[in-house]
Amino acid sequence: MGTGKKKIEIKKIEKGSARMVTFSKRRQGLFKKACDYAAKTSSQVAILVFSPAGKPFVQGSPCFDDVIERFMVERGQDSGDGSGGGDVDGGPVVERGQDSGGRGGGGDLAGGGRDIEEFFTGLEERMSRCESVEELMEVSGELEKIRDKVLERLTKQEDDFVASFFS
Repeated sequence: MGTGKKKIEIKKIEKGSARMVTFSKRRQGLFKKACDYAAKTSSQVAILVFSPAGKPFVQGSPCFDDVIERFMVERGQDSGDGSGGGDVDGGPVVERGQDSGGRGGGGDLAGGGRDIEEFFTGLEERMSRCESVEELMEVSGELEKIRDKVLERLTKQEDDFVASFFS
């Protein structure tokens, strides 16, 4: 018989490299759960997480900047520049302009080739700054998320196209 779920003690991971790997995996899981939540509930979600090294990572659905801008406007704190209060450089995880993501996370590619070029330029710069296998694995994981999002959008568009014939 199985033992079922057991409560585990939550404590700080002392080894720095293990802490970074755990951060990366948990962050990806958190972002995935947030996107799932937004999709299932038709809500808007924005998450900002700082790594142990102090690097910011954001995720938003439909887009981090849009959700923050809406928050600021509804609180009467509009930044006036449409940026939602500032630009966050979080590398490929920073999501802008997609159903569940954007810049570095794929960007709003409908804007044309310039966005794609900027994405790849930023990706190349980020990869050149990677100093460990863990950092490269993190980039690889983020690229896999981007691929999954592209495939998800394509599937949705195909489904919508087919459904339009039966409406």
